[in-house]
Amino acid sequence: MSITYRWEVSNLQRVSAPEPDTIREVRAYLYGEDDDNGYSQTELFTVTLELPESYESGSFTDFDNLTKDQVLGWVKSVLGTEGQEQLKGLVSKKIEDYNKKASTPTAVEKHLPW
Repeated sequence: MSITYRWEVSNLQRVSAPEPDTIREVRAYLYGEDDDNGYSQTELFTVTLELPESYESGSFTDFDNLTKDQVLGWVKSVLGTEGQEQLKGLVSKKIEDYNKKASTPTAVEKHLPW
């Protein structure tokens, strides 16, 4: 089974300090699609970002200028390789479980004979 994964952002939770519209939490999901049969699954998760005391270094990006790639970079950085692989494992397991159910014949219930 070969799975293609895609990281997506659902929502950005903002706080007003140290700058207006500072991102505190990223709600996201990992989407996986089985390349063999097209069946897909997702795994929802939330990443909490550490807030700096200030952005004096000039690294603050205004909310309106954020990009999906930038936010996903933060997410992947917080998750690390281990966290990313764990989420992929959860999606893979869901797809595997579905494939097993789809290939197992189900019993058909018959009406009572009377």
